[in-house]
Amino acid sequence: MDTTADVPPSSQVADGLLSTENALSMFTSYAESLHQTEQVWKTLHEHAKALDDVLRAQLAVLQQVHSAPQETTAVVERALPFIAQLTPLFAALAAAVPAGSFYRYRDAFKTQCSQFVFQAAFLHWLQTGQLITHQATADLISVSSNGDDGSFSLAVEDYLLAVCQLPPELARLCMNCVTAGDFVTPLKISKFVNELFCGFQQLNLKNDALRRKYDGIKYAVKRIEEVVYDLTLRGLAKSQ
Repeated sequence: MDTTADVPPSSQVADGLLSTENALSMFTSYAESLHQTEQVWKTLHEHAKALDDVLRAQLAVLQQVHSAPQETTAVVERALPFIAQLTPLFAALAAAVPAGSFYRYRDAFKTQCSQFVFQAAFLHWLQTGQLITHQATADLISVSSNGDDGSFSLAVEDYLLAVCQLPPELARLCMNCVTAGDFVTPLKISKFVNELFCGFQQLNLKNDALRRKYDGIKYAVKRIEEVVYDLTLRGLAKSQ
C-alpha cells in the first residue's frame, strides 16, 4: 500500500514548526510593541499631569466664591483666563493619542477631562445660572464632542459624571450665601438643581459609576431644600 500521499511535503512540515530564529524574531516584535505602548501611556500621563497643575490652580480660584459669595463676578473674572491655558494642553494631549485608540487609552486622562467639565460647568453657572451643554464644553477647549471614530473627544460619559458633581458644590454655595446674607441665590440654586435632577431621571442608568454619582444629587437636593425651607419659615425668601 502506497502511503506517500498521507505524508505532507517537508516544506509543509517546516511551515508548521517554529524555529528558534523565528521565535526570537516574533518575541522581539512583541517587545517592541509593548515598549511603544508603554511610551504612549507614559506620554499621556505626562500630559495629564500638566492638565492637573492648571486645573488645580483654577479650582483654587473658584473655591474662593464660597468664602465671599458677594464677590462672584470677581472670582469668575480670575478663573476665566485658565481656559486659555488649558486649550493648548488638551490639544497636545489629543495629538499624543494614537489614531483610533481614544477608548484604549482613555483611562490615562478621563479624570482630568471630567474635572475640567465640572469646573467649566461651575464657572458657567456662576456666570449665567444655566447648565453648560456637552457641545459648548467641548468647544471651550476646541475638541470634538463625538468620538465614534475613535478620535480624541470629550466623552459624554465624562460630561455626565462631571455634571453630577455640580449639585453638591451648589449645595455648599447655597449655605454659604445664606451666611453672607444672600437669600436670593439659594432660591436660584434650588430651582436649577431640581431641574437638573429631573433631567437625570430621564436617563436609564444602570448600577455603575454614573448611577452612584446620580444618587449623590438626591442628597444635594435635600440639603438645598432644607435651606430654602428654613428661609421660607423665617420669611426671608419672600423679602428679597
